[in-house]
Amino acid sequence: MTRLPNRLESSLGQLARLTQNVRRSRIVEATQTEKEHPMNSPTVGLRVASVVFGLMSLAQLFRLLTGFEVLVAGTYRMPLWPNAVAFVILSGLSLWMWQLSSD
Repeated sequence: MTRLPNRLESSLGQLARLTQNVRRSRIVEATQTEKEHPMNSPTVGLRVASVVFGLMSLAQLFRLLTGFEVLVAGTYRMPLWPNAVAFVILSGLSLWMWQLSSD
């Protein structure tokens, strides 16, 4: 096996150290970016989804309590029981996502 000239060996060593420093700085930058931009947090996404599902479940509950008439294609009256099912499912999703965001 042939030995590399000393100058080439030192250049390769410097390149390896430089590459390692660049990797470390990228990790630090990524960590700082997460701290500077909390909107990228999964917690925020779960909370937003929880609120959306909660609002949808309240709309279903409103129709259940008021008996608001919904016509499909202008002739078919939509029954209330699908709203009850949707209320239970949407409420469950809302509570579940809120609980996940709190952990």
